[in-house]
Amino acid sequence: IADQDHIIFEYTAKHTSAFVKQMLHGYRGYVQADANSVYDALFRPPGPRDFGEERERPRPSEVGCWSHCRRGFWEAATTTKDPIALEGLVRIGKIFELDASWKKKPPKEIQRLRNAHLRPHMEAFFAWAAAQYEVVRDRRCPLRSAVGYAVRQREPLMRVLEDGRLPLENNRSERGLR
Repeated sequence: IADQDHIIFEYTAKHTSAFVKQMLHGYRGYVQADANSVYDALFRPPGPRDFGEERERPRPSEVGCWSHCRRGFWEAATTTKDPIALEGLVRIGKIFELDASWKKKPPKEIQRLRNAHLRPHMEAFFAWAAAQYEVVRDRRCPLRSAVGYAVRQREPLMRVLEDGRLPLENNRSERGLR
């Protein structure tokens, strides 16, 4: 999804990092994706084996998808009824609820409101998630996956605070793809 709701699709037989890098070669803006590993190549800083153009390549900023984060807690809550999963859903629900109340405002105002009101909820969510991960890290269950996803995706999920144009989720692009 580009500015003004333009949707761009480019077909490839395989969903690979090489294709994603080729398609977005030189792009410097934000990329919102679902944390699929094929996108990691876009955001990864240059490594010791990168030379020339690859070393100097501009890298876009990763924006996480709160719907994907919420989905993990939903799956854990519906399969296990674990109170941690239920609390995760409530916390993420509050983030969506607050953000929805500003939807029709200009991007600069949304950014200001997010930083004033959403930031504390997000920071509290990630502090809570880090603590819960210590509780569930040795379990093999959907809850560990959900909490682990949240902990690993903290920085990309917080990125919506940088620009009021960024949506909390990439649902529109996924619906368009379907």
